[in-house]
Amino acid sequence: MTGPEVLVKASKALLSAVCVDRTKCADTAMWVGDLHAGRSEWGAAMSNYERAARDKDSVEVLLKLAGAASRGKMHAQAVRALERALAMRGGHDPDIEKRLTQERNTLLRPMMNH
Repeated sequence: MTGPEVLVKASKALLSAVCVDRTKCADTAMWVGDLHAGRSEWGAAMSNYERAARDKDSVEVLLKLAGAASRGKMHAQAVRALERALAMRGGHDPDIEKRLTQERNTLLRPMMNH
C-alpha cells in the first residue's frame, strides 16, 4: 500500500484514537484535512473538514471546507459552507460575500448556458 491509501489508513487510525474528545477530534480532522489539501486530494480534505465542522463549527473550518469543495468541483457544498460562515459573521463579511457570489455563479453557469 502506497500513496494516498497509506495516509487515509493512518489518518483514520489517528482520528479513532483522538475522537473521544470533540475539540481534539476537530483539531485533528482539520490537520488531516490540511494534509490532504496540500496533496490536492480535495475529496478527502473536504471529508475531514466536514468532520471538523461537526465537532467545532467555526468560520475557519467552514472556509477551509468551502475551499476544498470548490477545488473539488463540489460547488453546492461550497455555497452551503460559505452561507454558514457568513451567518456566523452576522450576515456581513465582504470577503465571504464575494466568495459566495463567485461560487453561486459557478454553480449556476451551466444552467444559464442552456
